[in-house]
Parts: sequence; C-alpha cells; structure tokens
Amino acid sequence: MKRNLLKQMGNEWRDNIWLIFGLAIVTLAVWLLGLNMWTQISGYLEPRGFDPENVFFAEFKTIPSESPEHSDYGEEENALLLRDRIALLQRIRESKYVEAVGIGNNALPYNFGYYGMQLERRDVPDDSVGFGGNLRIMTPQMAIVLRLNSHEGKTPEQLAAMLAKGNVLIGAGSYSEDAGLKIEDLKGHTLAFYGDSTRTFRLGSVIDGIKRSDYEPNWSGTLVIPADEMTHLGLSQVAIRVKPGCGAKFKEEFLSTPEMRRHVNLYISGLTPLTYAGISVNNSSAIKIRSTVLIMVVVILIVIIGLLGTFWFRVHQRTKEIAIRKVCGATASDISRRIIGEGLILVLISTLLAAAIGWPLLKGPLAMDGFLTNSLLILFEAITAIILAAGITLSIWYPARRAMSIEPAIAIKDE
Repeated sequence: MKRNLLKQMGNEWRDNIWLIFGLAIVTLAVWLLGLNMWTQISGYLEPRGFDPENVFFAEFKTIPSESPEHSDYGEEENALLLRDRIALLQRIRESKYVEAVGIGNNALPYNFGYYGMQLERRDVPDDSVGFGGNLRIMTPQMAIVLRLNSHEGKTPEQLAAMLAKGNVLIGAGSYSEDAGLKIEDLKGHTLAFYGDSTRTFRLGSVIDGIKRSDYEPNWSGTLVIPADEMTHLGLSQVAIRVKPGCGAKFKEEFLSTPEMRRHVNLYISGLTPLTYAGISVNNSSAIKIRSTVLIMVVVILIVIIGLLGTFWFRVHQRTKEIAIRKVCGATASDISRRIIGEGLILVLISTLLAAAIGWPLLKGPLAMDGFLTNSLLILFEAITAIILAAGITLSIWYPARRAMSIEPAIAIKDE
C-alpha cells in the first residue's frame, strides 16, 4: 500500500508540472484580455477637456452657383461671404437663449480629424526640438462654448481673453512630451510653427487636452491657436452654447427664423447637439469594450470550470491518502489547509512563470502603445493570481470535504 501511495504521489507531481504550464498559459491569456480592455477604458477615466452639454454645432455652407437662389458676388466674393457670416453670427448672438458663439477649424471634439503640428522656441538658437500636438484653430469665444479647463484655475472667459491677445493654449499628451519638449520648456519663450515666420505666440495657459472621443486616451498634445472671425474666412465650424435648459427653445427659434439660418449666399446647416455627436462617436468604443468584457467573462468561466474538473479528479484520486492521514491523526482542517495550500503553491509558481515569459513580451513586441506601466502589470498579475487562487480553492474545498467524510476503512479497503 505504501508503495502504491508513493507511486501515486510521484505521478501527481509529474502532472503538476503540466498543470503549472497550463496555468501559466491561462494567466497570460487573462493578462492580455485584461490589459487590452484597460487600454480601451483608460481614456474614459481621463479628463476629456471640454463640456458638451448645452452645445450645438453646425457648419457654414454656401449656396452653389448653379442654384437659382445664388447671388453672383463677382470679384468681391470673399469680402461679401465674410459679411454674410458676420451677419449670421450677430443674429444668433442676439438670441436671449445664447451664451456664446464660437467658430473654428478642427476645433470641435467628436471628429477624428488630426492636424499634426509642432511648435518651436523661436528665441532659442538652433532649437531642433518642438512640442507636437493636434492643431485646433478657434476664435476666443470657442473657449467659452467648450468650457476649456485650465490647469492654472483660469476660467473659460479668462482663456478666451488669452486667445484674444494672441496667446496659445496647450494641452499635454502622453506622446507629445515623450517625443519632444515638455510644457515647462515652453513657458516664457516666443513660440512659432516650424517653417512659419509670419506668426509667433506666447503660452497663455496649460489646459486639458481636447480629446477626439470620450474613450480615446489623451495620447496627443493639443495646440489651440487663436483666429479672428472677422478675417479668417476658412473657419467653417459653428458652435453655440445655450443657457441651461434652453436647448429646445433655441432650436425652435433657429428653425422658425430664416434670418438666423441664411444671409444671401451663406447659410448654416441644421443644429446638432454636441452630445448626440458624442453618442455616435463613442458607441463603437462602448460596443468594443462590452465585447471584450464578455470574452473575459467567458474565458474566466471556462477556466474555473476547467479547474473544477481537474482538481475534483485530483482530490478524488487522493481519497486513500486523505484516509491514511485521518488515521494518523490529521484533522479535517489540517487536510483542507494542506490540499488547498498545494493548489495555491501551483498558482504562485505558474504566476512567476507567466511573469518571466509575459513581461518581456508585454514590454517589448506586444507593448500596447506605452499604456502599460510596471505598476499596472503588477496589478493585473495580482488580480489574475487571485482569480485563479479563488477558482482552485473552490475546486478543492467541496471534493475534499466529501473525501474526508468517507470512513478510512472504506477508502482503503482495496489496498
């Protein structure tokens, strides 16, 4: 009997080696799914850099020349279109429901336009490093419309005043500062775009980066430069902030007042709440996250079911060993602690093995755009180990109790 028991224990520990490799593979799979999900939701936890509530957006459009309603402006087209725009904006601003009206180019969130530009320090000789980001051109009032958030505690109105003075607003991103200058390096310097000798700027304030969607991580820097609505005819985006609770009333007024929608050849397309644009843009990210969560839940359930089957069988094979230990004076608690402790040791070894294999991969070939810090990897490693430990504990506890309830004489009667 003793020889058979030793043989069984030897076979069990050979099986443990394969089990350790299996648990290590499961650990890596859960890590990859969890870290992939984190890269998708981490951006949602960051400030989005704007407030979309009570904001409508539209675009300036011109009546085509082939339309019978088109008026021929001749050589004065640009000047007259500018006149049309000023007239339309003035009528909207006169509404009792409107707080602010801004216009711009690539100024609004919830679109995936990216105008990559770099600012250099013009007053630093031979300065070859710049600060890169997504260029957003806007009139000062747009800072009020979007309620941009200053890191120095400036109000949107104060930020608008900075833009009116020709200053630039800058938001840092995870890549922008890694690849070039940090914002601290820009303070107090004369700034300009590479290759542009016509305009220079000073840093007005540091703001939260204006993300393109609620879920997008703030990876890109943000460069907000001022524009003059009286001269920059290329600005086509219109954004209107209405007073709280007045959205429906303003839209009704807009639709029922032709003078607010059109002036000669220029008209404003129908109003759309900025929050609606956010729902459309964020929907695909939300669906992707839900799919990843569902896959994770299914994988974890499969793993736990697999552990239940594996350790139920292992404990069943040790029924005779448990009986002998009971005869030798071991209590039920002693046996449970021993068997569960052996399972937890397997989890520990497999976790260390997974870390030895996975860390070099996750920090190298499988690196996820720089989002994975060492602390984050350790956190996911700990969570995965806890899940596996809980699964193994549950898988062992019940069959171990059943095995301990069998009388030793019955358990070893065939030996």
